[in-house]
Amino acid sequence: MMTQQNYIQSEAENIHQCSACKSTNLIEDVKTGEIICSKCGLVVVERGYSLNQDWRAYSFQEHNDRSRSGYALSNKIFDKGLSTTFHSGYDSKGKKLDPETMDRMNRLKKQDQRTKINDTWQRNLKIALSEMSRVCNELHLPDHIHEQAAHTYRRVLKEDLVRGRSIDGFVAASIYAACRTNKLPRSIKDIAGPAHLTEHEVKYYYRLLVKELGFKTPIDRPAKFISSLSSKLKLNGRVEVQSIKILDKAREMNLIVGKNPRGVAAAVLYLACQEVGVNITQAELARAASTSEVTMRKRFKEYEPILQSLKQN
Repeated sequence: MMTQQNYIQSEAENIHQCSACKSTNLIEDVKTGEIICSKCGLVVVERGYSLNQDWRAYSFQEHNDRSRSGYALSNKIFDKGLSTTFHSGYDSKGKKLDPETMDRMNRLKKQDQRTKINDTWQRNLKIALSEMSRVCNELHLPDHIHEQAAHTYRRVLKEDLVRGRSIDGFVAASIYAACRTNKLPRSIKDIAGPAHLTEHEVKYYYRLLVKELGFKTPIDRPAKFISSLSSKLKLNGRVEVQSIKILDKAREMNLIVGKNPRGVAAAVLYLACQEVGVNITQAELARAASTSEVTMRKRFKEYEPILQSLKQN
């Protein structure tokens, strides 16, 4: 929806001639915001707003120094980056304050910080987002995952689901939900470790998240885990290409429906390793895929004929 200010500005930009004398020589008064015809003196636009910058910059550094815009709003910060603060050690001219004034300013700064988080939900949000930043940094998650996880936790807080429950549990569940939504291969075990929780706790809070918020996440596919497993085990590119071929053939034959995607990914990787000539044990692959050797062996026996058919072709 266009605001009045933007509407007036766009209207002024669309006017190219005077309505009285049809002259195209129009003058803009930057002080009053009026657009005037230089031939007959008619005020074409009474009020006009310019959203352009009122300063010049001749270098990139000068542009950054003179810019008065702040950072974009972010869900990762408890106040979204809208709060202000002040430095208590210096005055407006950059001179150092005397000790008495500095003590007074430090006390004022403390009171200012306390008034910003005087509500229970604000304290809860600040603690949760701080913990979320720590976990995301430890897992090396990108910013958009962190941003989406913070947005999910805000929804949890708004629905009052945290009352009587663990903040850390919902933080871990929000991160896992963001990873699932963006198809980032991170297991519950990967998130439970840095969050200092058990896998059972993360599963419980994730199920609660799905139930109460109607959270819908895409179903994991085996192809999602092949690249991460290959990178973790330092396998070469030929193994990954061969495993994708086996997986595509298994998908055509409907042999991956209802199967554990991690077990399927481990099985096709093991078959590809055998075909390429890479020495690796089933135990190593099962451990890397967080699945059991029995599950991987079952899938391996199902997909072994596929490899034989690919050799014949």
